[in-house]
Amino acid sequence: MTKISLVEKIQVLSQLHEERDLILANSWDVMSTRLAKQCGVKAIATTSAGISWSLGYPDKLVS
Repeated sequence: MTKISLVEKIQVLSQLHEERDLILANSWDVMSTRLAKQCGVKAIATTSAGISWSLGYPDKLVS
């Protein structure tokens, strides 16, 4: 796996926005991230709630 800097990540995300409508897959654990990657998804997002719930914890940011 290649490590890229924050600036490079910003540049890649900006380029994805310019190419076409950007659809983000939303993963909540390692398996959903790997599945999205295998399907060719170029950008993957996540939420604190998704990660918390997948681990069996409440999301502290949800009121």
